[in-house]
Amino acid sequence: MKKQKVKKVLKCTVVFEPSEEGGYVASVPVLSGCLSQGETFEEAVRMIKDAISGYLAVLKEKRLLAVI
Repeated sequence: MKKQKVKKVLKCTVVFEPSEEGGYVASVPVLSGCLSQGETFEEAVRMIKDAISGYLAVLKEKRLLAVI
């Protein structure tokens, strides 16, 4: 039987700010240094989701995050 991967939903605040160069900068205050940007708000949302995923993967890999 194939093992099913359980997806957990984590909630956190994301701050979106207009960039001086245009577009948006997104940051996650509880994840120090977790930043991203996008030309549009929608792109910034997609990019910060990817950044959060990568950030958590690194924490897990370094065993700094017990369970995700």
